[in-house]
Amino acid sequence: MESNQNPWSAENASGRQVSEMPKVGAPPVEVAIRTMASDIASIGQSGGGPPKAETVTLPSFRQEEINLTENKESRRAEPEMKVVSEKLSNILGAPAFKYFLLAGSILVGAAVVFLISYYVLYPLIGRLKSATPAAVSAPTSTEASTRAGQGFEHRSFFTQAVDGTFPLKISSSNAGFEGSGEQSRQFLAGLASSSTFFEIEAQSSDGKALAANDFFSLINGGVLEESFLVFAFNPDFTVFLYKDKKGLPAGPFRQNSGDASQTVIWPGYIFQLKTGQTPLLLQPMVAKIESASSNWENLFLQSPGNPAAAFRDALVSGQPVRVLDFSDGKSVLVYGWLFNKYLIISTSLEGMKQAIQHF
Repeated sequence: MESNQNPWSAENASGRQVSEMPKVGAPPVEVAIRTMASDIASIGQSGGGPPKAETVTLPSFRQEEINLTENKESRRAEPEMKVVSEKLSNILGAPAFKYFLLAGSILVGAAVVFLISYYVLYPLIGRLKSATPAAVSAPTSTEASTRAGQGFEHRSFFTQAVDGTFPLKISSSNAGFEGSGEQSRQFLAGLASSSTFFEIEAQSSDGKALAANDFFSLINGGVLEESFLVFAFNPDFTVFLYKDKKGLPAGPFRQNSGDASQTVIWPGYIFQLKTGQTPLLLQPMVAKIESASSNWENLFLQSPGNPAAAFRDALVSGQPVRVLDFSDGKSVLVYGWLFNKYLIISTSLEGMKQAIQHF
């Protein structure tokens, strides 16, 4: 009986080669493959339930319903777009918009015409009048009386009572104010010392009210052109006197000429614009006061001395005025507009203040 020998024994190993030894393969690799069934089984093992199929019923959308919905939306949008379009059209095409454009064009045109008239035509007309003045002789007392009776009655411009009113007759251009000095002295002599503001009713020799142009011709105080006075202002005007104590040299309108505290009278003149006239358009002619130097002194009741080099701007009771100072240190020639209706010329700043307060 053949003995069962161990091939790996020492006896057999000596006679064998390594290549003759038996080979043993690697152990098999375990591979697990996931399937839907295995995943469902795994979910069940972990406590979850297996998925269940349910039937879902979708609503039916017919083509007619879709078209109807689209039509409703388009009809709803059309009126809104139409309203917006109509509003825009109304704004651009409304008569009010056209009238606005027309009014703007008229205003611009009127402004252009005004500027041309004010800066070109009106100064040209003034120069033509100055270049060819009419030959007008100084009116005699008869001429003044005739023109004074042409249908106006003097009415004071003051609404507040003055301290006194007296008529002053001026008979000729040679005498002027100085020829009426005795009348003024008699009037002032009977006044209280506290009285300071008075009004003169300028009259011709026969007692009729003098027109403004006649009055200034008679006193040789034509700082404004006679034709301009007639054109722009009413014939009736107001003359006022302001009494002040300044100690100036004695004259026909001063009391107590030997007293150091003598009373001085400062006159002023007020003109009323005619209906339809405005200060803005008349200002170039009124400004000629500043060049009428030969007649300045005749507006005063005493010599004011030498004038300053030029007029200056100032305010009197809030009203813009132009002022010319004189060398005596007290006299001024001041003029300005009041309420766009009156032109005031005064020989005293305080006298102008008093005049404004009596309106």
